[in-house]
Amino acid sequence: MIYFSEQLPDQVNPVVSAIKVELIQQTNPLRVKILLYSILEQTWDHTNQEWIILKTYKLHDLLEGLLNSQKSLPEIKDELESIVNILPFPDENQQSAAIIIEVLNKYVS
Repeated sequence: MIYFSEQLPDQVNPVVSAIKVELIQQTNPLRVKILLYSILEQTWDHTNQEWIILKTYKLHDLLEGLLNSQKSLPEIKDELESIVNILPFPDENQQSAAIIIEVLNKYVS
């Protein structure tokens, strides 16, 4: 028997699943997780503890959290722009942030 809480996230929210698939195809999923974690929790500080915490999050859950946060696309874009300048590898993060916004723009109004 499968209880509701044990259902696969992809069965619960197909929009999140579609966003996740596009992001995985277009950019580094780990970089996406770091950026989304930085928006939802705290700015990534690259410590061992942060790596341990990040491993407990699934990309699907972070995307769902972002969509449930009720942040507008301009707010998400502003936060991503601030974060990419703080994190290491700003060029790579900027590229991933732009892809996140591009993909979200297709699904979120």
